Amino acid sequence: MAGRPDYIYTDGSPLQHTPMHLAASDMHGFFIRGELENLQATLDATLNRVAGRSRFKALLPHVMVTFTRACHAQSGFPADFNRGWGIETDIITWIVTGEVGETGGLSHLLFYPYFIWVDVPTAISIGREVFGYPKNMCRCVLPNVGEDPVRFELAAEGWHPFSPQTQLAVHPILEVTATVMGSHRSGFGLIDLQRAILDFLRAEGVLLALGDLIIRDFESLLLRPHIDQIFLKQFPDSSGVKAVYQAVVVAPAEIDKVNSVHLFGHTYECNLHAFDSFPLDRALGFRVGVQPACLPFHINFDFTVVAGEELVVSTLPAAQP
Repeated sequence: MAGRPDYIYTDGSPLQHTPMHLAASDMHGFFIRGELENLQATLDATLNRVAGRSRFKALLPHVMVTFTRACHAQSGFPADFNRGWGIETDIITWIVTGEVGETGGLSHLLFYPYFIWVDVPTAISIGREVFGYPKNMCRCVLPNVGEDPVRFELAAEGWHPFSPQTQLAVHPILEVTATVMGSHRSGFGLIDLQRAILDFLRAEGVLLALGDLIIRDFESLLLRPHIDQIFLKQFPDSSGVKAVYQAVVVAPAEIDKVNSVHLFGHTYECNLHAFDSFPLDRALGFRVGVQPACLPFHINFDFTVVAGEELVVSTLPAAQP
């Protein structure tokens, strides 16, 4: 860090310093089953490629998919705080990941946001360049705060199918829809949501695969209260072939206040579309078409993302004599 020059913030730059406070964040989440083989291949092609070994392991076949509207996003850095605040929507697929320690055992529970879509360009610059969030612009439909969540829609610009003749266009990615209506359960806290998630994973028969250490980490996750996010952060050179910077970064999201927690009684299904630019089927193991979207939950909370820590920084191998 000491050998690096100060970042030059030019006029008109949308970048801001950490910490980033996101208040009144309204999150709806679901668990969608993927395939461990696909998830591990994704980790191997990204985080483990930088680490140079199999340091990161996919722990669950289930991917947590969240739709979050942050109603008040603002930097806590004084000069940036005085600029103002904004509203943003973040749609994220989270791979539950374990870090493998020196002895070969799992030592750390991490959440890897492999796909992220947002609805404002400022969120892309701040998230991607400061932390390493792989953010892309999208078009989306979410319920308003307090509205019954019956349908979520996500579409983005890209190419499908890949071919020299395909023009860039907006294509649908997925929809999550309530198919059977039920009664919602409110008045919960984070501990109740934690228990519901553990019960769901136990019923799915995947809890034992986590190992005792990671189970304890998961059980205390919502009590601590923060989650550790892991990112592949990188910037290309002017050829787009080499990286001028490439690292695995961890940044905690610290929960400041929980306003409400719900478990939804509706039954939901996710309809995934084939989309070559965003291959959720290949990268996550989702099925193209309809599949269950399980354990629908809702949290309204305030949280802060603080400065990250570089776990691994990629360097060129030493020149051979």
